[in-house]
Amino acid sequence: MHITGPCREEGAFTPVQIRSSDTISQTVEVIDVGNNEIKGLKTFSLAPSISSGQFMLTIDLERPADLELSVVNALGQTVRQFSRPKSMNLKETIDLSGMAPGGYLVWLKMEGDNAVRKIVVMK
Repeated sequence: MHITGPCREEGAFTPVQIRSSDTISQTVEVIDVGNNEIKGLKTFSLAPSISSGQFMLTIDLERPADLELSVVNALGQTVRQFSRPKSMNLKETIDLSGMAPGGYLVWLKMEGDNAVRKIVVMK
């Protein structure tokens, strides 16, 4: 199997082509999540990681910062988005009970850096 595609910035969707020796070829979107950590981020967790839609988000920072959070489905569509200005310690419920079953990524953006966590909604 051979995989080719251009390199792009972290957090960008990148089209890549996958070819196998039997001449089957398919182009898919891949997202580069980098090292998945932000300087000053002590805790970024969602619990449980698999649920019927209720997740407890916990974020602890070394200093207050403006936070942008996005929930992205398997198709790359943003299904929830919210911001929390000047936050340092955050604990709140994310309700995805109305969403389709499947995997979701929760993106945290802070001061130009990104971190991501995966959650699964099961019905």
